[in-house]
Amino acid sequence: MYSDLFSLDERVRTAQVNLGNEITNHSARVKIMASARQRLSFKNNDDPLVYYLISGEIELCNINNNLIIANINHSAVLGLSTIFSACECCYIKAVSDIELSCMKLSDLVALVEDKLLWKDVSAILTWYLSIYYVRDELASKTSSYGIVKTYLEMLWEQHRESLDEISIFDFILNRAAVSRSSLNKILKELSDGGYVKINRGRLVYLKKLPPGY
Repeated sequence: MYSDLFSLDERVRTAQVNLGNEITNHSARVKIMASARQRLSFKNNDDPLVYYLISGEIELCNINNNLIIANINHSAVLGLSTIFSACECCYIKAVSDIELSCMKLSDLVALVEDKLLWKDVSAILTWYLSIYYVRDELASKTSSYGIVKTYLEMLWEQHRESLDEISIFDFILNRAAVSRSSLNKILKELSDGGYVKINRGRLVYLKKLPPGY
């Protein structure tokens, strides 16, 4: 339903597929099928895990507040950040039926060392770093309007073909620490000013939003 908010250039796409295929073809790989709304952890007991998303769509969610960090609906390797850190910061939530390959992170590190795949790992980690940079920029905004403005623009620019399927309220409240009352107030004032048109909670029209109000 939601495509991811962050562009994936060809170098990163190639790295995802290269490393993902190595995971899928590895003898220690476990095939996982999960249904919509099912959650998957990046740890099995004390063993960190890495996943390769083969099909379907997932949400990466913050483990502390359950806010959505990113939606991913393309081939992607997940869990690489724990190579260098023991911090478990997120979990996977299936948006649709999904298929993944899974293996222990320790097995992946041995695989990467053996096949000299650190360049692919670096490309993927750089992409995830850009996601967290955008999230940090949003979190550092001092006004609710600044956060809402950014997500409205993301929704309009990158989800135009599926706007009738996406609730503005779900889209923003599941991603940002903004109260429903504040969001209601901002959307009403933008609507009264002719900046947005909303029908049954769906965004129908958006023109260039003011930097502040």
